[in-house]
Amino acid sequence: MLDTGEGIAENDGDAMYWYEAAASRGHVGAQVNLGIMYEGGEGVTADAAEAMRWYRMAAESGSAPAQYAVAVLFDSGVGVEEDNLAAADWYRRAAIQGDADAQNNLGAMFDVGEGVDQDKEEAVYWYSLAANQGNPIAQNNLGAMYFSGEGTRQDTEEAYKWFYLAAELGNAMAAANRQKAAFALNQKQIDAARRNAANWLAAFRNESIPGG
Repeated sequence: MLDTGEGIAENDGDAMYWYEAAASRGHVGAQVNLGIMYEGGEGVTADAAEAMRWYRMAAESGSAPAQYAVAVLFDSGVGVEEDNLAAADWYRRAAIQGDADAQNNLGAMFDVGEGVDQDKEEAVYWYSLAANQGNPIAQNNLGAMYFSGEGTRQDTEEAYKWFYLAAELGNAMAAANRQKAAFALNQKQIDAARRNAANWLAAFRNESIPGG
C-alpha cells in the first residue's frame, strides 16, 4: 500500500495520484481513502469540504465507513454546514450495517434528542448493539442507562458490569462510573457483576476468533 509504506517506501503524493485515479473510476475504497487523506492533510493540503465530497460518493455507494465519516462531518459542521438531521440519517445508515461507532453516536442522538426525537429506549437499543461489539464508549453509555434506569430497567449490578468492561479497555469515565456504582453495591453483588463481565468477555473473544 502506497500510503502505509507496506512493501515500498511510503509516499503520500503517489498514493494521492493512484487513489484519485481509482476514485474517479468509482472505486469505493479509493474514495474513502481519498477522503481520509483530504481530511487529515496527508499528501495534500487539508480540505474538509473535499474530504466530504469523496466520502459522500462512497457513502452513496453503501460504504459504512464513509457513511459514518459523512455523519461525523455533518454532526460537527466541518467541511459542511452543521446538520443534525443529516448526521442522524447517515449514522443510521452506517449503524444498520453494523458500524459500532455509528451505533453509539446514533444512540447518543436519541439519548439527548439531537437530530431525532428523544427516545431513551431507542438510545439503549443502539448503545447495546455497539457495546456488544466491544465499543468502550457505548459500554459506558449503556452502563449509565442501567444506572439511572432511563430507557431500561434500573440495574446497578448490570451497570457495574458495563462500566467494568469499558474501564478495562481504558475508558476513564467508565472507571469513575464503576467506582460510583460500587458504592451502591455490596461485595457479593460486585463479585457477581465481575463474573458476568468475565463471562461476557470470554464469549466476545471466542466470537471474535474465526471459527470460534
